[in-house]
Amino acid sequence: MGSPVSTSGKVVSAPIPASASASSVGAPSVVAFDLDGTVLDSVRRTISPRVRDAFTAAHAAGSLLCVVSGRPINMLGPMLMSAPWLDWRITVNGACVSRAADGEVLLRRPIELDQAMDVLDGVKGLHPAWNAFVPEVTFYENRSFTYLAGQTAPGDGNVPIPGDEAELKHILGDVDFVDSIPAELARRHEPVDKLGCSFRDVAVCDEAETLLLARGDLEVARMTPYELELTRAGVTKGSAIDLLCQRLGVDEQAAVAFGDSGNDLSMTGRACTFVAVANGIHLDEEPVRIAIPGDITKSGDPRTVFISREAAAAVRVWL
Repeated sequence: MGSPVSTSGKVVSAPIPASASASSVGAPSVVAFDLDGTVLDSVRRTISPRVRDAFTAAHAAGSLLCVVSGRPINMLGPMLMSAPWLDWRITVNGACVSRAADGEVLLRRPIELDQAMDVLDGVKGLHPAWNAFVPEVTFYENRSFTYLAGQTAPGDGNVPIPGDEAELKHILGDVDFVDSIPAELARRHEPVDKLGCSFRDVAVCDEAETLLLARGDLEVARMTPYELELTRAGVTKGSAIDLLCQRLGVDEQAAVAFGDSGNDLSMTGRACTFVAVANGIHLDEEPVRIAIPGDITKSGDPRTVFISREAAAAVRVWL
């Protein structure tokens, strides 16, 4: 792989020491985990003590811990940013990979500005509400909250997204609200790590997904019946795990990844074992239930294990 080029932050250029690799026999080389709906309760904004204890145990046994999220770094939250057991951060659906200890960027794979503007123009007749993730800043169009209010939360048809716009903005956290994403990107004139769009109607979202996939230069993840996430072709959570394992010189076949939704499908069908976590808000309920969540079953991958969220905390079984 050639020298990585970053549009923001520092880039790791020196060799990574062998001590960065997992060394304990029997421990996973890498434990990669999605955040929202997998280990983070999106309603209560917490990671349960049991899950944190499991991560601590995995780290102590020699595994490298890596968050793999659609969020940018500035939206990971203070708990994760300071977690002593976190080694690597794959963010914005694989567009950025950085080291947790010092923030150094291993690689960044953005959508170039011209391509992003062409994408925005190509579906404008379907009236999407856009969000955009550029280095250091996240933008949401104000009408995104009108589109999302009263819809269903990802992965659980029994959990409505709050209808109050102020509450939605609180859940989304550290974002800037603008009237127009195209205007904002034109003003900033820089590449985009990830684009997202939402629609009032499922059929319109279906149409947009078809149009965007037909371009051939994008990865398109269906997050909910109303929402899509877009990255540059080849830029996914799964490809980022591949590249991280290659860069660190660790055995990807000994890695395990956890996820629950559309942007996690790219982690299936790879060398690592993928655990599809049933999405729910009851982090500590017993007994553990086995479940197959929604669209994640499209993988058809024999290395995919379908299991509930709390069972994911039993990562100790690999140790």
